[in-house]
Amino acid sequence: MRGQRQPDLGGPAATVRANSPYYSLWDIDGGNSLGTYETKEEVLDVARALIEANGPGFADLLDIAREDAEGYWEHVATGEALRALTGKRRLTGSD
Repeated sequence: MRGQRQPDLGGPAATVRANSPYYSLWDIDGGNSLGTYETKEEVLDVARALIEANGPGFADLLDIAREDAEGYWEHVATGEALRALTGKRRLTGSD
């Protein structure tokens, strides 16, 4: 991830409250934030949809990171690890 820029928490892709932990989805190639999400499940759902629409190799262009309430960043997944995480579908009442 380039530069660890803070996402616009008020932007159209934002789903988080200010000062709360959140997950960010990044376009590695362009260095752009593709959105911020409150839960890991939300960000994985979006990543899964992008990978399904663009093919499994698209996971190599995505990165998920998490920022905690103190502002510390943690890398979650990209590439093969992201393909593995998004390959596991959530079980919901409709499944």
